[in-house]
Formats: sequence, structure tokens, C-alpha cells
Amino acid sequence: MKGAAFALLMLIATVSFQFRSPYLLSDVLRACATVSCALVAWRLARSPAVQRGGAGAWRFLERHARTTVLVLAFAVFALSAALGHFVLDPWPHISDEISYWFQARAFAAGHMSFPAPEPGLEPFFPSEWVVTRQGRWFSVLPPGFPLLLAVGLRLGVPSLVNPVIGALAMVVIHRLALRLAGEAKALAAVILCALSPFFLFLCGSFMAHPASLLFTALALLLFLEGTSTGKRAPFMLSGLCSGFAFLIRPLEAPALWAAAAGYLALRHRTRRQLLGTCLSAAGLAAGAAIYAAYNHSLAGSWSLSLVTTLTSPRNHIGFGPGVGLPWSGFSTPGHTPWRAALNLNFNAAVLSADLFGWPVSSLWPIFGLLCFGRVPGSLRLVAISVLAVAGAYAFFWYNGVCCGARYYLVTLPALLMLTVEGLSQAPDWIAARLHVALDGARAATAAFVAACFAFSALVYVPSVSLFEPYHNQWNVDRGLADFVAARGIDRGIVFVGPEGGYFGPALLWNAPVPGDGDIIYAAENGPRDEALVRRFPGRPVFHYVQGDASRPWPASLKRVLRTGYAIDFLRAAGRRSP
Repeated sequence: MKGAAFALLMLIATVSFQFRSPYLLSDVLRACATVSCALVAWRLARSPAVQRGGAGAWRFLERHARTTVLVLAFAVFALSAALGHFVLDPWPHISDEISYWFQARAFAAGHMSFPAPEPGLEPFFPSEWVVTRQGRWFSVLPPGFPLLLAVGLRLGVPSLVNPVIGALAMVVIHRLALRLAGEAKALAAVILCALSPFFLFLCGSFMAHPASLLFTALALLLFLEGTSTGKRAPFMLSGLCSGFAFLIRPLEAPALWAAAAGYLALRHRTRRQLLGTCLSAAGLAAGAAIYAAYNHSLAGSWSLSLVTTLTSPRNHIGFGPGVGLPWSGFSTPGHTPWRAALNLNFNAAVLSADLFGWPVSSLWPIFGLLCFGRVPGSLRLVAISVLAVAGAYAFFWYNGVCCGARYYLVTLPALLMLTVEGLSQAPDWIAARLHVALDGARAATAAFVAACFAFSALVYVPSVSLFEPYHNQWNVDRGLADFVAARGIDRGIVFVGPEGGYFGPALLWNAPVPGDGDIIYAAENGPRDEALVRRFPGRPVFHYVQGDASRPWPASLKRVLRTGYAIDFLRAAGRRSP
């Protein structure tokens, strides 16, 4: 029965029944690689020299744990910065990133918004989450991450903001795991974190999720500190961190705070705990109040979601036929519990591949822990936090997969600790079921994980880096910059096409007020282009047409790496469901 439950969880978390994704490698390749890793692990586990070397290396790391964590934090900074520079390009690609950068420019200049383009010229400067209202031009996304990015802009190093945040998050995750799991498992957790492609690529981007991870993890750490010491200051600081996390991503912060506060309140039913919880709640409420006041100052609305107020009334949480936008991935509008389950399935499948880049599901240690082992009482809180985030996003119509299963980055501390716990218990149930010595099972487990990480470094990371999804993400490359440089353009109007195409990052090439710059970058609007030319007479006009910026796959390589035979069959079966 336990084996059947484990197999079912692995199936659900490996197969995306509704959506295709470039994060999911060929099922045949993954199956063959998993078997190969298992054979290599079994061979290595039988070598006394390998066992002695591995045990000695681990003892060395444990003796120098603090230094190891600092070295790993610096490694995360360096690796994510390198991925941002050489793979992602140090420039926004995705509409969310563009919106954050746009607002960060305003904050860095000491403003909350820019003057709106002149009436009639707005269509030349489109961006999905940047709007004009009452003569002001601003982002509708929360202001927390743009405030952090503005610091990088002022210092001239915006591409290093998220790598720094990632390094700080490593330290916080270690402190959190140290409190909940102990020294050895905390060290193992940060080693896994430093090797996670999911974490590293997001820390190399301009997305807000690493900042949300940092502040929610710090909030939980401080909440636990307040609970254990009974002091008020940690509770207050926890609330302030949750409040700032609310300013970064308003759905995740209250979900995680509620999970932690509720669980700890039930475990510690004291007046001191109740007072601390109220103090922390006040900090979270302060963040929500600041966000509402910020929205009111920009748009005259006390709403906590300018996305809904100013872009589309369909873009909100909840179920029903009037919820969701056309790019939800479903053929018809609306959001239902079944679609929420399919979105969760998609995120689990992407996490299975992207969390560690293993050929087998990266979630197998967690599933093994749930089916064959026992979740320690100290880790039940983090397990509940994963459920809280999944429950919160069940009410949102979009699956969110971009830069990995990004909605779930805030659950990374929980996933790491549960993975380490699963790996620590795995030898017990492997030895019991395969009737092998426990020491041999331990060595085989460690060797298998090492072999899986070798696959990640040699196959998975190069695959997603050199081709989709990260190579010239969203079809954005350096073509526009090369176009301007090759023609020596230092003044003029550059129309970026094709008409109706993704103007995106070209918006950020403009001066804050586009007409103030020597070069105006404008979206192609067909016959209406003449209106912009007449408004700025005397400027030479150029037309740049974006091509397909994706790197073409050699047909044989794509068949090897991306063809999902069994998965395609199961996906087709899933689509026949209601």
C-alpha cells in the first residue's frame, strides 16, 4: 500500500497532464539516466576508498560548518550572477521584470511615477503591467522589490541585486534549518540549495521571488526566536519582515504567516505567545496598510491589487467563469478546482525536474518520507507552510511557471529540510525492502544523489541554458542593441516591430520621458506611426524587426532531450478528463 502511494505521488509529480514545458526532459532520457545513476551509485557504494573519502569530506565540512556556509553563500552569489550575465543576459526579459525595472527607475530618481506619454502616444510605449492614469505612468505591481532594485540602479549594479539577495537567503535558510533540523542537516540543506538550478536561475533574474523568499524565511526565523525566548522584539521584527514581504508578493506573505502563527499558537497556548502573535500581526497589517496607501497615492484606489483595478477585472483570485485571462493555458475562460489541481500538477512536474535537475523526480525523498518514513515534529511547521502556499495559489487562475515553478520558491526552505530528512531516512527503508546492509544503503544513497547532481551539471543545466527556456528568454536577445550600434544611431526614432509583437524590454531603452532622449524606441503601430514622427519632427526614422531569437535545436538532439513518449500518452489521457 505504501509502495503504491509512493508510485502514485511520483507519477503525479513527474507527468504534466495539461501543459508542455521545456523544463521537462525526455522521459526515456530520464529513465535511462536514473538507471545509470543507480548502477554507478551501487558500484561506488561498494568501494571502501570512496566510502572513506566521502565520510572524510563530510567530517571536514562539519568541522568548518560556518566557513562552509559563507563559502556556499558566496558561491551562490557568483553562480547566479554568472548565469544572469552569460545565460539570461543582465537585462529584463519578462513583463514582470520590465515592470519592476520601470518602477525601480522612478524610485531611484526620487519619484513614485513618471509623467505619462502625451495623449494618443501611449500605444507606442506598451507594457503589460505598466499603465497610465491621470497623467502618471507607473507599474501596477507591488513596490517592495522595485525599492530593492532601485538601490542597485543607484549603485550602477542592478544585475547584482538578486544574487546578493540569494546569498543572504542562504544564510537565513541555514539559520532556520539549524533551529529546526540540527547542525548536520542544516549544512546538508544549504549544500542542496547551492546546487539547485531552480534557486540559482531565479537569483540570476530580475524577478521578485528571491526577495520574497528572503523576507518570509527571515520572518519565520524571528517568529521562532520569539516563541523560544518569549521576547517581544523578535515578534515585532518578524511582523515587519512579513509586512515587507507583503509589499513584495501580497499572496505569499499572509499565507506563510498564517501557517506559522496558527501552528505555533496551537503548540504554545500561552499569553506571551498570544501577545507575540498580535505584535507580529501588527507588522503584517502595517505592510498591507502601506501598500493600500501607496496604491491610493498612485491611482486613487485603496485596493490591494492595482493589477485587477487597472488592467483587467478578470485578473483576481477565486473561482468562476469570469476569472482569468486568455493566456491561462486552457481553451476556455474561467477557473475551477479541477484547473487548480492541473496547475498544481504542472508546478510539481516542473519542480521535479528543476529543483535539483535530477533525472529522477527531485521530490522523491519527500515522497519517500511521507510514505515510508516519519516527518519529525520539528518539521511539521515547514510541511504545513508548503500546504499553505499550495492552498493559496489554488485560488489563482494562472500556473505561474516561468523561471521554474516560481510561485513555490518561498517554500524552498521547507523543501530543502524535508528533502534532507527524506534522504537521511531513505537508507532505513531501502535496507529493509532490498534486504541489504544499512551502511551499504547509506553509501548507495549518497552516491546516487551525487550521480544525479552530475547529471544536472552535465545535461540538465546546459539543456535549459543553451536552448529554451533560458536562452534569449521570451525571444529577447541583443538584436536591438546590435541594430543601433551597427548603424551608428545616436539620434532618431526606432520603431520596433513587427506590429503587435513583444515590445517589452525596448520600453526601458527610452529616457524616463521618451521624448527627452536622443533616441525614441517605439512599438510599430502601422499607419499610426506617422503621428509619432510628426510629433518629433526632424528625427531620422529607423525600423527594427525582431526575428526568432531562439537557438535552433538540432533535430536529433531535440528528439533525445525533449521527446516525451510515455508522458505524451498520459497527458493525452489526462486531457480526456473533465
